[in-house]
Amino acid sequence: MSDGAITAIASREVTVAPRGARENAHTFSIRVCAPARERPSLGVLVLPAMSVAATFYDRVLEAFASRGVAAVSADWRGFGSSSLRARRGTDWGYRELLCDDLPAAATAAKSAFDDSISWALFGHSLGGQLGAIMAAREPDRFESVVTFAACSVDFRGWNGPSALAILAFTQLARLTSDAMGYYPGDRMRFGGRDARGVITDWSNQCRTGRYAARGLDEDLELALRRYEKRALLVNCAGDEWAPAAAVDRLRAKMPRASTERWVYERDSRNRNAGPSKEHFAWARDPAPWAPAVVDWLRAR
Repeated sequence: MSDGAITAIASREVTVAPRGARENAHTFSIRVCAPARERPSLGVLVLPAMSVAATFYDRVLEAFASRGVAAVSADWRGFGSSSLRARRGTDWGYRELLCDDLPAAATAAKSAFDDSISWALFGHSLGGQLGAIMAAREPDRFESVVTFAACSVDFRGWNGPSALAILAFTQLARLTSDAMGYYPGDRMRFGGRDARGVITDWSNQCRTGRYAARGLDEDLELALRRYEKRALLVNCAGDEWAPAAAVDRLRAKMPRASTERWVYERDSRNRNAGPSKEHFAWARDPAPWAPAVVDWLRAR
């Protein structure tokens, strides 16, 4: 167990240059934090929620590193340190994130530390969804997956009016993205300025319940069903953006995996009103949950 001493968070630039797709060449940074006085045997790659910059998870990185875990986070294409911004004519979707950016981030994370480290994926919201898919597609990269406030966005995971509201909003977001050539999240009061392709794939999954990536001829649902390693899915009490039933729908997509679902409930005295509050508050104060998650990761 670490004595709590950690290195300062450092950024490392990553270049993505897909062969035959010059328009998708871009750079982004990973953020790296490590124990200061020991060689870690375990590493965690943290994937953000949709439209959220990697810097938001700095406290999460520090919480892991203070417990002897190498911790790395990566920016999504179009946000934070990314050299690209979504606009008409500059587009990408789940295919580019799964096939280009996430593998590049994973490779960069591993190259920042000793080759003997065993790695896990830790994803928030969309990061948890795509992280689970990546782990299923490339099972040799990671020993386990942890998702926090991540769920299948299949509208059937919500009840009554909430289900209809989720379905209606995601389809409106897609229509708006199609019309403008990008998703104006700041105007729609959900997320940030994102790529039309991301919103297309996201809205399709809400409507159909199935994960698919436009332009990728691969059955992502089959990959999830074949995944046989460990997965921990944590839902946050009071989180209206990832309720327990929707988290269970993501868990059900991995029937061969050794899965657990935990419920994280913050001290009620620290709660504030708002539908999205619990979806993010856990990352601002990782001290209550980090020890249990690290213990789970080490129990492999």
